Amino acid sequence: MSNIAVVGCGAVTELMYVDAIRRLKQQDPGINITALVDRNIESANKIAAALGQETGCLTDYEKLFDKRADSVIITLPNFLHARVASEFLKHGINVFLEKPMGTSIAECDDLIKASADSGAVLAINHFRRRYPSLQVIRNLIQNNVFGRMTGFNVYEGRKYDWPLSSHWLFDSSINKGGTLIHNGCHTIDILIWMLGEMEILDYRDDLIKGKGIESDCDITVRAKDGAPGKIRMSFVTRLKNRHFYEFEKGWIAWNSDDVTGFEFGYWDIPSVQKVNLEPSAGMNSKSLFKKPIRNFSLMDSFTELIDNFLKSTRKEAGLYVDGHDAKRSIEFIDKCYSSRKPIIKSWKAPTGQVPADTYNKETIAVLGASGFIGSNLVQRMAELGFNNVRPAVRNYSKGAAICQTGYPLHVADVKDKQSLIKLFTGCSTVYHCAVGDEETMVSGISNCIDAAVAANVKQLIYISTARVFGYDYTNINDASSPKPPQWNSYALSKTSAEKIIEDARAKYSIDIRMVRPCVVWGPNSALWTLNIMNKIISGKMFLLDEPQSVSNLIYIDNLIDILLLVKDNTKARNANFNVADFNPSWKEFIGAFCGMLDVPLGNIPTVSWEEANESLKKSYAAMAKKAFNEVIKVQEVKDLILSLPYSKRYVAKRRERLDRKMQGTGGEVKPERPKPEIEKSFLHLQNCRTVLKCENLRTLLKYEPRVDYQSAICRTREWLAFNGFIK
Repeated sequence: MSNIAVVGCGAVTELMYVDAIRRLKQQDPGINITALVDRNIESANKIAAALGQETGCLTDYEKLFDKRADSVIITLPNFLHARVASEFLKHGINVFLEKPMGTSIAECDDLIKASADSGAVLAINHFRRRYPSLQVIRNLIQNNVFGRMTGFNVYEGRKYDWPLSSHWLFDSSINKGGTLIHNGCHTIDILIWMLGEMEILDYRDDLIKGKGIESDCDITVRAKDGAPGKIRMSFVTRLKNRHFYEFEKGWIAWNSDDVTGFEFGYWDIPSVQKVNLEPSAGMNSKSLFKKPIRNFSLMDSFTELIDNFLKSTRKEAGLYVDGHDAKRSIEFIDKCYSSRKPIIKSWKAPTGQVPADTYNKETIAVLGASGFIGSNLVQRMAELGFNNVRPAVRNYSKGAAICQTGYPLHVADVKDKQSLIKLFTGCSTVYHCAVGDEETMVSGISNCIDAAVAANVKQLIYISTARVFGYDYTNINDASSPKPPQWNSYALSKTSAEKIIEDARAKYSIDIRMVRPCVVWGPNSALWTLNIMNKIISGKMFLLDEPQSVSNLIYIDNLIDILLLVKDNTKARNANFNVADFNPSWKEFIGAFCGMLDVPLGNIPTVSWEEANESLKKSYAAMAKKAFNEVIKVQEVKDLILSLPYSKRYVAKRRERLDRKMQGTGGEVKPERPKPEIEKSFLHLQNCRTVLKCENLRTLLKYEPRVDYQSAICRTREWLAFNGFIK
């Protein structure tokens, strides 16, 4: 019998531990969940319901010291891990602790001592060690199958989106670190587990003026055998999420989400060997892998580690990951933080200097602070020394993009007027950078204006888009009325928002200024940098056969310059600003990215306007077919179809037969060359032959771009290289 309590009923418990506990209870009916603890009793009740049992729900974990549980699973915020785990260990209660083990070496030592003194078991959830793929890679490395290691690089990063119910992760006053300790402790743990101790040669992160917690970090190391290594991690950029290990004779590559697979090769043999550790991989007793491994998932490794912990409490097995093991990654991380230096962002334009008192007398709120434009604006303000900035996000999970600034994180929803009034109270200026669906953009600006008026905000700066004019800027200027294409929902929503703003200008005394950028690009742009790269790599990029096309680009650093100038200009009351700074052809712009990737521009297919539109028609038909095929997989839909009279379900059945006929009955299918992906909005952008007039930029703001086009290309290339997207 194992009596277990769960302390912490947040997202990780709901998304991971519930399933793991269900699996364990199926394997061992003797497992009994005696209590669920969370300061929010509703969260505890929710987990109890998910586990399908009447379990005692508590708000105070100290009530468990009466030994109603002999083991606890602790999934609290990082800064509480060591403190709470230590209390349970000192009471002789076994602890399975979510990573990281602690936030300092001292915390780890305290846990190890508490475990030793009481005899209670301490296990840490470094579940990646149970991945079959990593176990085999470790075996290959430690047995020198490819010879001596000569180098390695690791890229792990994605935009943080884990559900959070509070601000703790991004609050440097209570949480020691960001991406390195929160996500990177898994990465560092497996590297030390596979390679041994690593010497830290250089650690850099993106803290601004030493405040906040890091969202990006870059580590240069040397393995114990002298092999150089680079480790790059991010909270905000989706990196390759790939490990690459080089040896004298060959190499190993592993994707960080691949539980059962990896690739390897030899330098003198031009081929890639893909390994999938499943029964179908044809393994036998003489293979390197010793025995076939069944289909295995992340949840299997997760469950296996908890099962090992429970067996160790019954003296049936030794621990896979104990406190001494887990401490090694915390020691490494602690050394990194104690020697931190700033990342040299060669891709960033110089910040410039401003009088310190200029920005210390006002408070500024930024809605949509986690987006591409909003986060760059907030970061620039931090670099310039703005003291009173309130970055606002829709929920706490969105805080990663601005956690390096040190500004307190605010949560506000543009659809919730009261949350906006609370945010705006005491502010002189509000930047509205939030986007979303039609309701968010239309009702959102209405709420924003009402809240700004109620809070006595002096100035509202709204980020609109040049798309409100469609894709032909003939006779368009800053004062022109919008005329969006009816098929573009984004442009229509922005047009509706602009109409609300025009009405508000006439009704209220608040100064509302609108900025209308066209194509915003540069470092960390998902749409106009990474998406362009991915389309070129995947063979889905196309060029419209239009030699007079104009791109109307605006580089992100230049746009931030403009947004600050718009705020400070005393002559720009209720003004509109069309925004663009470069006008290369689309062929030239896409060609620059081809050059970064060493892809000949001639490889990009050129299509005529007629061909592109015909392709769009076919793609719509394909999407409809795909949607139909997905729908009829749903059991409820099948049941509904079968409940109809035969005559009424004949069409659906005939469609199923037609699909089977089209798919064929067998035989090898030759891979087709990727076809260009025609997207309607991008097609119309490439068909634009007129320059967006930006007269107010020149006359009112006296604006000249600080970063010219060639410098912008070079800076973007440097950012891509730093993040491992190009060499």
